[in-house]
Amino acid sequence: PIRIVHIECSTKRLPIAKARNIGARESSYDKLFFLDVDCIPDRSYFEQMATYFKDDRVLMGTPHYLPKNPGDIKHIHEKAIAHPHRPLLIEPRKEPDYNMFWSLCFAMSRKSFESIAGFDEGFLGYGGEDTDFAWKLKDAELELWLINAKVYHQQHPVSVPPLGHLEAIVDNSNYFYNKRGFWIMESWLQDFNEMGLIDWNPNTEKINIVRQPTSQEKENAYREDALFM
Repeated sequence: PIRIVHIECSTKRLPIAKARNIGARESSYDKLFFLDVDCIPDRSYFEQMATYFKDDRVLMGTPHYLPKNPGDIKHIHEKAIAHPHRPLLIEPRKEPDYNMFWSLCFAMSRKSFESIAGFDEGFLGYGGEDTDFAWKLKDAELELWLINAKVYHQQHPVSVPPLGHLEAIVDNSNYFYNKRGFWIMESWLQDFNEMGLIDWNPNTEKINIVRQPTSQEKENAYREDALFM
C-alpha cells in the first residue's frame, strides 16, 4: 500500500535530504528505491534494478527526458531522449567515477543506507546533498553501478542559471566546502560570479552574496522548454 508521510518545514527551502531520510526510515522493506517526483519509471525498471541488487552496491538507473507534451503515457518511451552527457548503456556496469551518481533514480539496501547515515540534513534546499551522498558512498567503499533501467523525466520550466535558488546554492556550497575542502556546483557559481551576484573564485574559502538578481535577470534566465534539467 502507498503511504504518504507529511514533513514539517519551517523554511521556504525544501528539506530534500531530510525527506529522503524519513522516507527510508518509514519504509517497510530492506530494498530502498528512490525516485524523484518528476520521474516515471519504465515498466521494467524495478525488475531490472532488483536483478543486480546486493548489499554492497548502489544502483543508479538511466534517466531519459521527455518533451513538453509527450502525449499518451503508453508511448512515452518513443518520445524520451537520452541525456547527451550520460553513458549509453547496453549492459550494467560498475562505475568508478562517483560524480556520475545522480539522486533522481537510485536504489540500495537499507543496511547500506543506514551504514552511511543517509543524506546529510545540513543541506537545505537546492543542490549539494546528492554530491555529498556520492562521496559518502565512495568513503564507505560501496560499489556504484549504472543500470540500463529507464526512468522518464517529465519536462518542466527551469531557470538557467537557477537564480531562484541563489541563496540555497551559496549556503550549500559553503557547507560542502567546509565539510570536504573543495567546491561543487562550480558552473553555477561561475555564472553567479560573472553576473556580479556573488564574490567567488576557485580559491575562495567562503562565498558572499553581493546582491540579489533583478526581476529582469530572472525573466532572462527562465526557460519554458528546457529539456535536460
